[in-house]
Order: sequence, then C-alpha cells, then structure tokens
Amino acid sequence: MDSSPPPAQPAPEAGPQSAWATPGVVAWLVLLAIVAFIYAPVSQYSFCNFDDPMYLTANAPVARGLSLSGIRWAFTTTHTGMWHPLTWLAHMLGVQLFGLNPGAHHTINALLHFLNAGLLFTFLRLAAGSLPLGLAAAALFASHPLNVEAVAWASQLKSMLSASFFFLTLILWTRYVRSPSRRAYALVLGACLLGLMAKPMLATVPFVLLILDVWPLRRAQLGWLALVKEKLPFFALALASAWMMMAPGLAVVSAGEGVFAFSRVFVAAESCLFYIGKAVWPSALTIFYPPPAWTAWRLAAALVVLSAATVLAWKLRSRRPAVLAGWLWFLAMLLPVSGIIEIGPHNFADRYFYLPGIGLILAVTGALSLNSRPARLLLLLLTVLLTAASARQVRHWENSLTLWQHALRTAPSSSLLWTNLGDALRDSGANLEAAECFRKAIQLAPCDYLPLINLAVVYERLGRGGDALGAAQRAAAMAPGDAKVLTILGSFLRLAGRDREALSRLSRAVELNPDLPEPWTELGILHAMRGRREQALSCFERALRIRPDSVVAAGNLKRARAEAGRSGAGSGIYEPPHN
Repeated sequence: MDSSPPPAQPAPEAGPQSAWATPGVVAWLVLLAIVAFIYAPVSQYSFCNFDDPMYLTANAPVARGLSLSGIRWAFTTTHTGMWHPLTWLAHMLGVQLFGLNPGAHHTINALLHFLNAGLLFTFLRLAAGSLPLGLAAAALFASHPLNVEAVAWASQLKSMLSASFFFLTLILWTRYVRSPSRRAYALVLGACLLGLMAKPMLATVPFVLLILDVWPLRRAQLGWLALVKEKLPFFALALASAWMMMAPGLAVVSAGEGVFAFSRVFVAAESCLFYIGKAVWPSALTIFYPPPAWTAWRLAAALVVLSAATVLAWKLRSRRPAVLAGWLWFLAMLLPVSGIIEIGPHNFADRYFYLPGIGLILAVTGALSLNSRPARLLLLLLTVLLTAASARQVRHWENSLTLWQHALRTAPSSSLLWTNLGDALRDSGANLEAAECFRKAIQLAPCDYLPLINLAVVYERLGRGGDALGAAQRAAAMAPGDAKVLTILGSFLRLAGRDREALSRLSRAVELNPDLPEPWTELGILHAMRGRREQALSCFERALRIRPDSVVAAGNLKRARAEAGRSGAGSGIYEPPHN
C-alpha cells in the first residue's frame, strides 16, 4: 500500500479547533434543535411489524442482548440477506441497555441522525473552509422529509450507523490529505471498514473520495493515476463488501430474468429522476412505492433530464465546482440502490436517499452565493418548511396501523400493504377487520400465499377451523418449501385429528429450517398429545435452545414436565406458537 501519495495542495484550512469554535457550537445546537423538533415524538412510538421483528423483536440472538454466542452469530450470519455484523452488535447493545423498549431504540436512531448532521457540518467546514456552506447543507440534511423513513424506522439503525462512519471517513480523509501518514491512512481505512460492516451501501466510498479530490480538496492536479492508486485498498474493501451484499440476493433472483439486463439502465435513470422529484417536492412519501408503468416517453424524459443536469453541472465546474461534485456524489452513491442491479422487489425507497441525497443538497447550496442575505433567507425558509413537513411525516410512523393506513392512501392496490395492515390489526386483536384486509390482499394477488396463510390463522382465532385448514392447505400448495407455512398447516391438521399428516408436515418443516423454533414446539405438542413424553420434552427443549426467550416454548415445556409422571395422553392445554 502506497500510503504517502505525492504532496497535495491542501484545501482551505479552517484551523484545527475551528469546528468547535463558538460558531461551530452554535451550528451543532441549531442542528440539535431541528432534529429534536422533528423526532422527539419517536420516543413514544412502537415497533413496526415490517422488518423490526426480523431485526429485533423476533430475532433470538438480538433479543438476548450481548453474548458470546450472539457475537459469533453476528459475524457469521447473512440473516436478512446482508453481512453487517456491526449493525447486529449495535442492536444487541441497545437491547442489553434498554431491553425491547421501542421508544429507546427509536431515540437511538434520532440521536445518530443528529450526530450525522453534525459530522456532515464538521466535514464541510474542515474540507471546504466554509461555515455557511456546512451549516446550510447539514440543516437541509437534518430536516428533509425523505430522511424520515431511515430515522423513524428502528430496523434502519444500519443506515444511521453506516452514515456515522461514512462522515467520520470523510473527516479523517480530509485530515490525511493535509497531513499524510501511515497512521492517518489506517484510520481512514478503519472507519470505512466499520461503515461497511454496518451496511454495504458504503461500497461507493472510493468514488466519493475521488469526487472530493476535485472539490473541495482540489487535488486533481496530482493526476488521476496517482489518485486512483492511492485508493486501491478502498476499492478492494468495496468489492469484497459488494460481493457479500449481492451473493445472498443473487440466489433468489429468477434465472430467467437475470440480475442485470440492459433494461435496468432505464430503471436506474427513472430511479434518479424519482429521487430528484421527491427531493424538490417531498409529498406523498410512503414506505412502499408500487412499481411504475414503464413507458418509452417516461424513460426518454428521464434520460434527457439526467443528461441536461450533467451538462449543466459540467459547464459550472469552474465557477461553481460544488455543483458538479454534488451531482456526481448523488449519482455515484445512488448507483447500488438505483435498480441497475435487481436484488429486491422494489425500485424506490425513501431510506435509499439518506446518503445520496447529500449530493443534491451540495449541488443546491453550492450553486448559491451563501454570503448574500437573500440566499441565506431562502435557505432558512426552506429549512423551516422542510422541518414542518418532516414533523408531519414522522407521525405516520407511530405504530404499524398508522404506517400502513397512510401507505394505503398512496397505493390502495398493493397486496403487500393490505397484508401488512391485516397483520397489524390481527396483532391488536381486531381479527374480523384483519380477515377483511387479508381477503382484499388475496383478491389483488391470488397467487400470493402470504395473505392466505395469515387469513388461515385469523380463521382459527375466530373458531372457523375448517376454513383455517382449507386456507392453510392452499397456502402450502403455493409454497411447499416455506417452513412457517408448513408449521401452521401441521398445527391445523393436528387440531383436526389428522396426526399422521400433521407429523409429516411438521417433520418437513424442521428439515427445511431446523433453526426455526415454532415447528419444534408444534412437534412437541403433537408428541405430548399422543403421550410420547420423551419426544415432547426433547422438542420443547430444542425450541428453547433456539429461542431462550420463547414464552410459548417455555410454557409448553413446563406443562410437559408437570405431566411427565402421569399416564395417558396429554391434557390438551398446550399452546401452539402461532396464537
């Protein structure tokens, strides 16, 4: 590693203590006020029933807090399709300190958002030597409604954490450029690595560093070969992280369509235009955007707008270099989530704007003369309006019901949204209303087994055993490889007295996913009801080893042990895990 590149012309120096001089402290306090005004209510919010169970409430290694086994799991798992051990460790630490108190986890995200805004301000003041630019960009970043999703969603701790290390990387890089040394370079590389271990989104860091070499660090005169060579270790980290991010997703992409196709270029262009539009006019923001209807004129318009913006930024490169740097920042950081590589069912998401959006903010603030009173008043007014819009937007994240009801106002024809609203209603005990939501979802997507299996569970709660079994059988026919569906079907077959069929489905479920506690619990119930005590105890104990905090498995184990000395079949008091 060549850690000492040719001597660079330093960017305008703000002084080693300038970031914490009195104006800097005032700037941090302004950012704190913005974030507090918008996000103070989240301390009273609930978890969301989408992703939060997978990351927190139903994730046994995380729900136990910090432990040696949990740390090993964090570094070896690709649960949720990503390798991000630092995110898992951060979630575990949050649970260790605050338990599964949702308000505490939301507050952590809000505090990290404030920290990120402050670090962005510090970076721009150090690198560009401009307090007005740093404060204006950081204030717009802190207040923009498109960032609400990333902050108000507990599962997005990965976005908050990776952004913190991203900004730290940029600050350390600025200091390295001014005082090159092996130690300084190692610190930058270490911060980048930690960011990648929080979220692979930072795979674009080396490209951002090259952009910063043009502005504000003004190092282009060193030659691109030297600048690229200097960043080879960052490219190596980025490639390794990108592969670990893509590998799980590649396995589930249909072979017929492929991961990449030329048509994805048009998807990426439309994606860029979507975020620009939402950044300029942040209305109708939602957790889920239905795929747009691709038309030739829409795609042509996207390419024309992007081309025109690029040409304009290039022409302004001498007078307003921040415009070109910001525009390239936006394009580079958005690329992995623009849809050019298909690794998921959605093309757009507000949370994807969190770091790429800073590029657009830099382009806007860089185009203005921030020393002029009209420009400052305009930015102040814009910040106030964005803060008010974000304060309204964050209310939709109060709980799962408010989230999905708002989303359905934007996309009423989405089967996914009706299913998630049904889940939220079922969890709140509103089973009749939940059943209506699931039936609506099935009507919109007849081939989707998720609303069907959820409807089966609701039918069982309503005492409609025959309907529950029928719905579960249809869902299992659609998804014969889903262990959770087979578990629910096995439970209903047991309740119908069809033990042989139940045993077959449950045995298949544990073969498909031996680390899922529910099928082991169901098997234990089946054995207990048939008087097979040893097998029942073994299954309940296995379920508890997988999820030690499982109240259902623990209760069934206690009942089985209490009956161990009795003769005959079980008493029928066992509780299935899906109730």
